[in-house]
Amino acid sequence: MDLTTTLISIALSASLFAWANWRHRRHVSGGTFPVPYMAIQMIALVATLVMAGHMVSLITGQPFRGRMNY
Repeated sequence: MDLTTTLISIALSASLFAWANWRHRRHVSGGTFPVPYMAIQMIALVATLVMAGHMVSLITGQPFRGRMNY
């Protein structure tokens, strides 16, 4: 995945997080939330962090090898 695609993915997942946060904080008159906005926020946050790590590896040129170094 190139840098442009990574930046677009970060922007989309961050905007999804912001939208789900806004919807989660809205006042709902009666009843429960029909959509699990907290779960959407968690998934979007994880996607943002993974793409940010991928962007760092693209910029530095060093592939991420993990703890076991392979």
